[in-house]
Amino acid sequence: MNDLSNSILTYFQDNLQKLSPEKQFHFASRIYLWSRQPEMRSTLDKLRPWYTSADRPMEALKNVVNQSEEKPDYGSNNAYYLRRPFFDRYPKLTEYTPALLKVTYMKTIYDIDSRDEFFSLFPANEIDQFSEQLYADDQALAMLSSQAINFLYLYEQLIKENPSIVEPQRFLSIGQSAYDLTDKTNLQLMIYLYTHCIIGATQFYYHAATSPHAGIYNVMLNELDKIIEERFDDINLDNKFEFLVCAKIIGYQASTVSRILAEAEQSVSTSGQFLIDKHNSNPQSNNQSFERSEHRNVLFIMSNSDFHPLV
Repeated sequence: MNDLSNSILTYFQDNLQKLSPEKQFHFASRIYLWSRQPEMRSTLDKLRPWYTSADRPMEALKNVVNQSEEKPDYGSNNAYYLRRPFFDRYPKLTEYTPALLKVTYMKTIYDIDSRDEFFSLFPANEIDQFSEQLYADDQALAMLSSQAINFLYLYEQLIKENPSIVEPQRFLSIGQSAYDLTDKTNLQLMIYLYTHCIIGATQFYYHAATSPHAGIYNVMLNELDKIIEERFDDINLDNKFEFLVCAKIIGYQASTVSRILAEAEQSVSTSGQFLIDKHNSNPQSNNQSFERSEHRNVLFIMSNSDFHPLV
């Protein structure tokens, strides 16, 4: 881990209580699953009653579904206008995916199996039909990108424990044909399509990406490496750091790593020891607060350390 990454990690550890519980959990869970840091395990243990509804999984899942109904998560604001028609086509996605993520982290972090509760809320035949329809829709997969990929990987691999529907070659083909890469938002969605395939293959950093599809993932990363080199100023730091995280997972040697790290060195906020987006034309958020910068910074820390998954 380099000096900047260490100093940012220390800053977040010292100021974690200033973040919302959601951001505290996001930061601590990623660092813990990535490198098993005991300080982050302690933070996660303190957050357990909040995250698991005091070990009541049905209540925890109902809470996340209610929150999703009240305030759906449409992902990156940059891509909202492109994605909205497809969220309208698949409105339950904004309920299914947060619930699946809750099932995932209750299991991988707190060893609470809530699959029965999930299927009490969402019948299996309903989800099966939904996943098959979404998987067959090239346009939706391209525009929903990480949102669709997260759902498909989590449902097929975690809930059903049967990844038969998930064929990364299909996502690679969509990435190669479905985007107008002269458009910065299309570029962002393509990057997230590929990176979330790799993250999904680890069940969100829980295990190594041991997969017969490793060759395809390497092709994805090689394509992204070239695109980042060519379109460097049009790609935000969140995208760049997530690419480096996936390179760590797969063991891919990124040619752009030095250039990305050099941008990071020039992107420290004047408000604290954390990174903001200020040197590219497509920032993930114009809000440069500590709270809104957590996602970017946890990816940066992860990208500068080795991946040591729990299993």
